Amino acid sequence: MYSLNFSEERATEIIDNIDNTQSCYFKDWLIALGFKNIGPQKAKVLCEQIASFDDFINLAKSEQSLINCIGPAAANTFYREFQQNERLINLFQDFTFLFSKNDSETKPFLGLKIVLTGKLLNLTRKEAQEQIEQLGVVVQKTLSWTTDFLVVGENPSSSKIQKAQSIGCPLLKLTGKDLKDLL
Repeated sequence: MYSLNFSEERATEIIDNIDNTQSCYFKDWLIALGFKNIGPQKAKVLCEQIASFDDFINLAKSEQSLINCIGPAAANTFYREFQQNERLINLFQDFTFLFSKNDSETKPFLGLKIVLTGKLLNLTRKEAQEQIEQLGVVVQKTLSWTTDFLVVGENPSSSKIQKAQSIGCPLLKLTGKDLKDLL
């Protein structure tokens, strides 16, 4: 059975270090705890769903919410590890964590999950992904039942289109349009 790699003494040391720095980004703290399968990308996705430590605790106690947020494999592991270490994690509840601003007004697509396929006119794949992520959209590499849209550019992968259709994922076709105009 996997558990976080710190004792109560280590938790106290982490608390002291946070106190000395005045504040800590919640995402960095979450990564530092060492949850299996929670790296920078999954920590970022989790942090986009919360605005306080209490939000984090509520999310961590709901396995279904975790699955919707980070997928079943990572959610299952995180859920079990959180349950095993909840007492230690709660030692941090009174600290000043820096959370992302609540961007729901400025980012109407916050939390939307998409997969890109095909050539996206006038943009490299990396540029497209960066611009899309600035809107709060999560760009996934593979289609799954959590994907909201398959964004289809020029010369798309037929296997991705077939998979999207088989799992009921809507297609957003950009053929003849510039992604920059859509954004």
